[in-house]
Formats: sequence, C-alpha cells, structure tokens
Amino acid sequence: MSGQDTLFYVDREPDEFDEEERRVKSREAVYNQTLTETKPADVVKKAVAKPVWVDEDDESLSVDLLKVPRRKKLRKSLGEKHVSATEYAKRIREYYANESETKGGASKGWAQLPSQKKKQHDESGDESSLDEEDMSDTERGLSENMNSLLQSTASLLAKRKRARRNDGNGDGAPVLPTKVLKLRVLNNANHEDPCQAEARCVEFHPSGRVLLTAGLDKTLRLFQVQGRDCTRVQSVHVKNFPIHRAKFSGGGKEVILTGRRRHFYQVDLESGSVTPIHTLQQHDERSWEQMEVSADGRKLAFVGAQGKVIIMDNKSKRETGQLRHNGRVACLAFAPAGSSREHCVYTATVEGTVHLWDVRKMSCIDAHKDEGAIHSTSIAVSGTHYALGSDSGILNVYGAEAIGGTKNGGRGIYGLRTEQPLKSFENLTTDVEHVTFNSDGQLIAFASHVKKNAVRIAHVPSMSVYSNWPTIRSNVRRVCSLAFSPGSGYLAVGNDGGEVQLLRLQAYPAS
Repeated sequence: MSGQDTLFYVDREPDEFDEEERRVKSREAVYNQTLTETKPADVVKKAVAKPVWVDEDDESLSVDLLKVPRRKKLRKSLGEKHVSATEYAKRIREYYANESETKGGASKGWAQLPSQKKKQHDESGDESSLDEEDMSDTERGLSENMNSLLQSTASLLAKRKRARRNDGNGDGAPVLPTKVLKLRVLNNANHEDPCQAEARCVEFHPSGRVLLTAGLDKTLRLFQVQGRDCTRVQSVHVKNFPIHRAKFSGGGKEVILTGRRRHFYQVDLESGSVTPIHTLQQHDERSWEQMEVSADGRKLAFVGAQGKVIIMDNKSKRETGQLRHNGRVACLAFAPAGSSREHCVYTATVEGTVHLWDVRKMSCIDAHKDEGAIHSTSIAVSGTHYALGSDSGILNVYGAEAIGGTKNGGRGIYGLRTEQPLKSFENLTTDVEHVTFNSDGQLIAFASHVKKNAVRIAHVPSMSVYSNWPTIRSNVRRVCSLAFSPGSGYLAVGNDGGEVQLLRLQAYPAS
C-alpha cells in the first residue's frame, strides 16, 4: 500500500458537521438574547445554592414548644404548642439574628454562606469590607489588631484598665467591678504533694512565684507557681512538730514555723537547715503557735497568755519588748509596709477591743471597742482600712482614721469608745477565723472553718460582696487558710482536706 492511499473513511459528509454546529450556535444566541431582554446588563446574579441533602422526615417530625421552658420564646401565639422540625430550625435562626441585632451591630450570631455575606456587603455599599470576608479568621484578627494599634492605644489600655492615684501622678491599681469578679479556678497548687492533714498555712513568697503550704502533718512544702500547674520545689519534715503557723521572713530567705511547743523553728531555704529557737522558754507559756512577721521582716510578734505579746528582733532572735493588755489577746497584725503606720501593730482582745501600738516605744496609741463584737477572732490591716472578725460571723470594716487619728489620738486604753464601722458584712453565720486584704486594699477575703464553702470575697471601695464565687458547684470545703499573692494575681485557699485551691484574679498581673 502506498503512502498516499487513504487509511480511514467517514460515513457522513462534511456539510452535515457544519449544519450541526450552526444549530448549536443558534440556540446559544437565542438564550443570550432572552437574558439581555429580561435583565439589565449591569446586574449579574448567580443561582441560589440549594441544600445538598434534605431530610424529608423534618416535615413529619413534631417539636413540643412547651416541654422545655426556653422553647416558649419561639412561639408566635400563646395557643401554639407544636411545630415541625423545619419550622423550629427557622425560628431559632430568626431568634438569634434578632438577638444579635438588639445587642448592637449586624447579625453575627448565626452561620452564613460566603455568597450571603457578600450579598449583604453589596447591598450596604461597603466596598472596603469585601476583601475582609475573603480573609481567614486569623488574618482578619491580626488586621483588626494592627489597625486599632496604629490608630490608638485604647485597645492595649482596655486589657488592664487602671485608675489614677489621688495625687494624679502615674497609674494606680486596676479598677475592679463591683458585682462580678473575673476569676479562674486553676488546678490545686499542691496537687503534686497535698497535705496529709489540714492545710493550716498558705503564704506567697515576696516574689510571688513560690507558694508555701504547711499543716498538722509536720511538713513544710514549697511550690513554684507557674500558671495553671504548680510544681513542687522543696519539702521539709519537722519531727514531732505539728505546724500551726508558717511565715516567710528575712526577705523570703527563711521560714518561721510555730506550733504548740515552747520553742519554734527557723528554716533556711538556701541551705535547707532547720534550727530550733529556744529564746521564749524563759516565759511560762507552753505554746507560741500564734505568731506574725512584720512587713519589713525585721520583727516577730508572739501572742502569749494573760494579755502578753512578745516583740522579738528577727535577726538576733532576741526579745525587744512586751505589749501588755487588760484581757487575753485573740489576734494581731502588723501595719503594711510603706504606710504611715509601718512601725505599728494592731491587736484585738477576746473581749472585742482593738488596740494600736507603737512598737518603737512599746506604748498604746489608741483603742476602741469593736461594735457588736462579743468575742474577736481575727484581724487584718491594709493601708486605708482594718477589719475585725468575731465569733458571731460579722466582719466589721473600719477606716484607718477610726483609730489613732487626730480627733481620736491621746485617749489611750481608758474610757473606751465604740467606733461605727464603715460596713458590717453579715454573710457568714459562724466564727470569722480568717481575713486578709489584697496588696492594694481593694479586695478582702474572709472565711470560717466551721461550715463548708463559708468563704467570701468583698469589694472594699463599694463595700459589696461578689456573688459569682463560691458557687453551688464550688467544693471549697472547710477553709483553714487564705492568702493573696503580692501582686494580687492569685488567691490561695487551704482547706481541711489538705488541698490548696488556687484562683487566678484576671484583673491583676500574674504575680
């Protein structure tokens, strides 16, 4: 066969192909002409996307609007009881769309297709927002943050709103809400090594990064606070010495331990040595479990019997003086550092009398009766207030000028007067055994050991108690100790189960 011979043959003539092509083009022309005549040339609409799958049972399925209380708001008439599943889904979409518009802005509470979002922007005429819809959520968030940052620093300041100081210089403490305190319950601070008895003692290191726990199991434990989880750093077991009080001293380099013994212990955290101190054995007291450390760490105060308080120099561990009362002392507290009374100590007797002492002269500056108190049980002091708890469950909060002020000074301990408290908190019904202020004095936490979950946090400027903690589901148990961190970012709560619950106060930095 030669190369010029035809290999394939076609049954149809070429003219038949041309005729078929002409018919297709003619139909397309008629279709395009119809679109042009019926719709304007500048409007282009796409076909509405139909659901990929439709459940036919939705029409036959009935939903009872009265069975669940929150469904009642979907009714369009009082006599309406049942609707189909399709109608139920439609009404839910309408409800959340209306709710979103009521709270401000466009409806963002319900999912929308990209075509629907674009259609809304086309109708509103907002061309700048069209490109944002094509972004991912991460890109959109970064873009919004960058734009707001370049325009103003309000977004940064809003994260930690601060109030001005009274003198108008610099920033003060965060402005706290009066009704709801934003907090987050973290894992137990001592979950790696919980106490085998009541967690009698909790205290934060001056740096705010280490938490001390101790109790009747004779063991001192230190945990590093690092957000949600805490890791154990060190533990010290003291034989035959149930720990009733443990306090950091010496700038956080040592810990003082006291119990129902005639001596106490000093623990050096750098070397790990435990040293017994027998300086107080010259007195007749058999127990020195009640002890406090001054804010500067230079002085120790021990509560003795028969109205006696021993003041001791922390460095030499030698007695420097005594404070004598007419009644038995129930509790005491040093004034905070940096205040005008940092050289003073507050004491409260069992009979409900509070005294202000100058430890430099070992003399009483002023005293008054605690209103309504039969027996005082606890005391706490901040720069602007002091609080007294009693066995009736009432916590009285006084202004700092209520004792030792210019109009009250010089009265001494005779001719006692009764001061009117700024606020009497009656939220507890049993002994207020634990009370503490936070670092800036805006918060006060108080608790009772007698009942479960008997703990409250109050806002001092407004004198109101926060209602969002503890809740019904909060398992705080019986509170044995309370402590705010130096920066007020955390609150530690020790209970009778040996647990130390940790709360993160989000209005303050994590320290």
